[in-house]
Amino acid sequence: MSKFPTNLAIIGTGRVAEAFVSYFSKFTTLKVVVIGRNLERLDYINRKYSVDVSVEFEKSFVDWAIVAVADAAL
Repeated sequence: MSKFPTNLAIIGTGRVAEAFVSYFSKFTTLKVVVIGRNLERLDYINRKYSVDVSVEFEKSFVDWAIVAVADAAL
């Protein structure tokens, strides 16, 4: 595996997750997928940032993952 990831999963659909998506989606060599339960937010993030979205982590191949969910969800 390379020093830097090529596939990144951001788990969550809230404000913190969106901030990560906004930052990381600017890197053209990085494939970002957002994983979450809120279908409306997933659709919004998909349209705004042109990143892949999913409701299932198992079907997503990633090098790194960032968990950006509320403490209560953990």
